[in-house]
Amino acid sequence: MPLTKRAVSPVDVSKGQIPREVNREELQYVANSTLANLIRQLSSLSKHAEHIFGEIYHDAMKLDHKSNTLQQRIDRLKAKVIQLDSCNEQASLDELQMRKPFKSSMLVDQHTLDRITLPTALAEVYSRCDRPPNLDALNPYRESDAVSALSLYTNPSFFFDLWRMEMLKDCNDNRRRVKSPVGQGGKSPKKKEFELNNRT
Repeated sequence: MPLTKRAVSPVDVSKGQIPREVNREELQYVANSTLANLIRQLSSLSKHAEHIFGEIYHDAMKLDHKSNTLQQRIDRLKAKVIQLDSCNEQASLDELQMRKPFKSSMLVDQHTLDRITLPTALAEVYSRCDRPPNLDALNPYRESDAVSALSLYTNPSFFFDLWRMEMLKDCNDNRRRVKSPVGQGGKSPKKKEFELNNRT
């Protein structure tokens, strides 16, 4: 379903009912109301332009921060590579196995489509929506499970939970596939092939 992110209002600048108090000079009333609606449109347009430029500035600041951190990492790596000497520093296999595996310090943003990350225009549209009914008042009467009554009506994390269940199911299926050849016959296919080659 398409969602309007920004809408310039009012849409109909000249459409409106003339009040009963205006008995004469209806054309002047229509001209004045049209001019006032045009000013309102310009105000709405300038507000949307401010939001657009604010988002562009925010994205540019994020891109600048990422490029600066990447440049710092490249400089540190370059300094380490220059200091290395392949002739003198040769690590043994035992030393390599004793080293800890690499762990990145970068934080991955996993909640890209969260309510906190809504653009300003969509946050305003969301704030004008009707609130969900107060179904949490029915929670004391739910004895079968601990699920909130409101989550049965609206659950923002429904698709994330569904994706997580599918991922966990795939992981469990992969583990069973890896364990099943050894568990069923007692020997893995590679071990059986090795024994057959050694007999001949």
